[in-house]
Amino acid sequence: MNSVRPSSALKSNARDQLLGHYSVAILAFLAMESIIFFVTLFSTSFSDTTTAFGIIIYLLITLILQLLAGVFTVGETQLYLNIACSKKPEVANIFTGFIHHPDKSILVQFFLMLIGTLPLLPAGLFAALYYFTENPLLILLTAVFFAAGMICMVVLYLHYSQVFCLMLDFPHYTVAELFAESKKLMMGHCFELFYLKVSFIPLFLAAFMTCGIGLLWVIPYRNATHISFFLDLVKTNVTEPDSGIFINETC
Repeated sequence: MNSVRPSSALKSNARDQLLGHYSVAILAFLAMESIIFFVTLFSTSFSDTTTAFGIIIYLLITLILQLLAGVFTVGETQLYLNIACSKKPEVANIFTGFIHHPDKSILVQFFLMLIGTLPLLPAGLFAALYYFTENPLLILLTAVFFAAGMICMVVLYLHYSQVFCLMLDFPHYTVAELFAESKKLMMGHCFELFYLKVSFIPLFLAAFMTCGIGLLWVIPYRNATHISFFLDLVKTNVTEPDSGIFINETC
């Protein structure tokens, strides 16, 4: 099993690629966040959360907006793939997902949301039971199942972390094929990606200390690094398409 480059090399490569493109990346990030914020604000303003019906409407609106976030993720991924592949990046790239297979983007996002929810349901159930019974044993069970759920969620997320990149690389793949290929691509590389993600924690903490302004630099830096990781993954698995591994069609 070949390895991707060390995280330091991936980060260095990402910094080099972002030179001259930071303004586009920052504007795209601000545009995307502004759209999501104002659409959320406008949509939820019609919900009366003081009633059961209003709460249900609010939750449905929130669910729909979270699913639409997956469409923006496709566009964001396209932007950073363009940067990595020496293609012209544009702020308009963030709308790519609305043009190419938005239904597939929403379905992919739905399954990723399930990955982030289902493993924690047992812990939530025990917590709810403790609320009604106050049985101390349920506190222990809640903690155990929460820890197990978090581990399961992280492992699943790492295995399926490349679905949006693969969706742009192989638009003819079904959602099931995208998840299967992501798992295959990440086989033996989950710890490398986990380490890469953890290595950004100090930068995010420092960015929050600047009242969030530093995020305008950290988020593009992280996104570009993740794309470099994906392209390295593909290069380490280049073979014939029928072999069940990968050929990169992006760069």
